[in-house]
Amino acid sequence: MTSAQEGNLPDPLGRNAFSLPGNAQPGPGHPQLPKSGPSSSNDDEMRADEDRSDSVPAAQLSISEIEAPTEKSGSSHLENDESSPAESLGRSQSFGWGRAIASFIYPPACLSCAVPFSSLPGAQSFGICRTCEDLIAPRVSPICLRCSAPVGPHLSTIQGCQLCRRERFAFTRAISLGVYDGLLQRFCLQSKQPGQRAMATALTDLLCERFSQELRSWPIDVILPVPHHWSSRLFTDHHASTSVAERIGQFLMKPVERHILLKVRRTKRQQSLPASARRENLRAVFRVSERTDLRGIGVLLTDDILTTGTTAHRATRALLEAGAERVYVAVLARGV
Repeated sequence: MTSAQEGNLPDPLGRNAFSLPGNAQPGPGHPQLPKSGPSSSNDDEMRADEDRSDSVPAAQLSISEIEAPTEKSGSSHLENDESSPAESLGRSQSFGWGRAIASFIYPPACLSCAVPFSSLPGAQSFGICRTCEDLIAPRVSPICLRCSAPVGPHLSTIQGCQLCRRERFAFTRAISLGVYDGLLQRFCLQSKQPGQRAMATALTDLLCERFSQELRSWPIDVILPVPHHWSSRLFTDHHASTSVAERIGQFLMKPVERHILLKVRRTKRQQSLPASARRENLRAVFRVSERTDLRGIGVLLTDDILTTGTTAHRATRALLEAGAERVYVAVLARGV
C-alpha cells in the first residue's frame, strides 16, 4: 500500500483525519512531530517523511501517518485493530443489556392508549394493542377488490365499485386498513410527522397481518414507495410511504428500492386541490430511472393514503411504460 493510499484509510484508533497548514504546530492533545536538528539520529527518516508529505495533499494526511513515520513498509494499521470474537460478543451483550435496561425503565406501551403491554392480556404483536386496533381500523367487509373502498353486500367488485368503476386505474389492485376517517385519519396524519416512524410501522404491521394472504400470493419482485421530490426530503427524517415500504419488505423478505421511481418536479399538495385539478397536477411528474429494467417485474407500490387514486395511477403508468408486468398498491387508508 502506498503512503497516499494509506492516508485515505480511516484511522484505526477511531480518530479523525486532519491536516496541518503551512508552519502551524499541533495543538494540545495532538502528537508532536520530532524536531529536526544536526544531532538527530533519524535525519534520513525525517527527510523521507517530508518528501512523502509534499507528494500527498494535506487533506489526505491522517494522524496515523504523522504518528508512525518509522513504521516498517508492508505493515498495516488495520492488522492490529481486529476485534477478537470475545470482544465482539462483549459488545453484543452490552447492547442487549442496554436494551433490557431501557425496556425496564420505559416498558413498551401501546402507541395509542399508552398502556404497557405487560399489563395487557394476550400477546401483543404490534405497537398498538388489540383493543385500540379495532378502534383505529375496524374490520370492514366487504371491500372493493380493485380500490379497497367499502361496498355494500352482495355486490361484485371485480370490475370496480361505484367509486372506481369509471376510473381507468392502471394498477391491478389496492389494499388498505380502512376508510381515512376518525382515529385512522388521526394516526395517519401523526405518522407523517418527524419522529413518528414508529406509528407508520405499527399501522403497516397491522396491514400485513390483515392482508398477509394477498401480499404473499401476489407475484411481487420489488417494493417501491411513492417518491417525493428531493427538496421535500430535506425537512423530514422519514416519509410514511417509505416507512410502509420498508416494513412490508421485511414482512415479505423482498427488496425495497427508493431510487427506481423518481418524482422529477415539485407539485402542489394533492390534499389542497379539487379532484379535477389533481390529475393535471401530477401529469408527467413520475419517471423511472434510465438504468432500471423492469421488464417482467411485479411491483408493489406503497403510500400512506389513497384518495382519488391519481397518485398511484400516475406512478403505475410510469412503471408499466418502463416494462413492469403488473403493479399492486398498499396504503394505510382509503379516502372516500
